[in-house]
Amino acid sequence: MSRALTLIGIGVAAATATIVIGVILGDTGGGGAPTTIVGSTWQWQELAGGDGSITTVDDPARYTIEFRDDGTVAVRADCNSGFGTYREAGGGLEISVTGVTRAACPEGSLADLYVRDLGFVRTYVLEEGTLHMNLMADAGNLVHRAA
Repeated sequence: MSRALTLIGIGVAAATATIVIGVILGDTGGGGAPTTIVGSTWQWQELAGGDGSITTVDDPARYTIEFRDDGTVAVRADCNSGFGTYREAGGGLEISVTGVTRAACPEGSLADLYVRDLGFVRTYVLEEGTLHMNLMADAGNLVHRAA
């Protein structure tokens, strides 16, 4: 009986170490998909509107967000770049983009929409390398994938 308890204790310690490393380093957990939002660059794929509409991003590499372990974010919004802060706890997420360059992006750019909607994020779900950032008042979801 004590042998089984010892093995369970080792398993818990190993699992805890993996979780801590994942949070600090943005580890993929060995499966290739990130297990935390921190430490990866996320490319915006689409806006799934609360009304059922879908806005697809033509070039996801031009719309990115990176969550850093110091509580800051780096944002690319088409031809502009920005920075800000975030707070994450228990599935809750709030993003504040506090500075953005103001270059004139080409017609059809989603830059302004992207930066605006990042400010409306309230919760998130991370599953199999896809980050769903849920907007307040059921307005929709910003869907991202790890770069």
